[in-house]
Amino acid sequence: MADGEWVAIGWALLVLLGTSFLAGAAINIFIVAVNLADWLKRRQLSDLDKVLTCIGVSRLGLQITTTMTVYGVIFFQMDLLYEAKTVSEALRSLELFFNYSSTWVTTLLSFFYLVKIANFHHPAFVLLKERISQLLTALVISCLVFALINTLLLTLWPPHINGLLGNSTHDLHENVTASQSDRRVFVYLFVAGKLLPFAISAVSLTLLLVSLSLHIRQMRDSSHSSPNLDKYYTAIKSMIFCFLIYSMHIGIGFAGLPYSFSMNIIWIQIMKNLFPTLHSLFLIVGTVKLRRQFWSITQRAANCFSRGSSMELTETIPP
Repeated sequence: MADGEWVAIGWALLVLLGTSFLAGAAINIFIVAVNLADWLKRRQLSDLDKVLTCIGVSRLGLQITTTMTVYGVIFFQMDLLYEAKTVSEALRSLELFFNYSSTWVTTLLSFFYLVKIANFHHPAFVLLKERISQLLTALVISCLVFALINTLLLTLWPPHINGLLGNSTHDLHENVTASQSDRRVFVYLFVAGKLLPFAISAVSLTLLLVSLSLHIRQMRDSSHSSPNLDKYYTAIKSMIFCFLIYSMHIGIGFAGLPYSFSMNIIWIQIMKNLFPTLHSLFLIVGTVKLRRQFWSITQRAANCFSRGSSMELTETIPP
């Protein structure tokens, strides 16, 4: 392929990255802003709103740092300038932290749904169900601690891993000379940090589906109305869809590992932004408060646009 075609593809990917960032940032800012406004008004938030706010903040941070890293390398050559080395390494460390934070807090959401919705009668589960609100802050802090540990493992130990991480986007200009053993260590640490939260999400979803299936069977046997059953079927479909999006986000991280040392890293960053954005959008649609606010803002914007168009049309028509 000619150099001109490669340049065109590169610019197209950069535009796509910027577009995905703007869309994702707007969606996650919306989630955080709605819940923040609600907190300022009532001085309290529901447990679900607290988890959704944490998800919005972590994903917004992830999208900002991934986009800044790529644009900083391409337009400001942060990986080549000695003066910008500290900024470059800090950005990549923050990117890793927000990446793991988003993963862990999304896992917390799956666990939260399990505890709140499932109907198991084991004493330990009943006790957890009663105290989940009191434990929520500690669970959020635990997610951040796990994310910090994962980040430190990849950035501080062993020392040569920091060199790999610091050069991950440097290959937009030249090849990285990293040994195969160094790459394997990097991959193992990255995978280890992702597998545990993914396993927790999978187990939470499985247990929740089992509980809902048993409940649906009981409702069907007791001749409950069809609309009530439809709500449970919709809930099951929603949870499966969320888990599929979550799985694709984890999968793209694994699939992109071989390219962490090549020129294809831009498309990895695009995919990193895409799946969290889709999941955040789905959370807006699936949450009553967020959905109402979203449609309210959309209708206001549409009304303003239609009034503006009508005024322009009136001004252009001669008397």
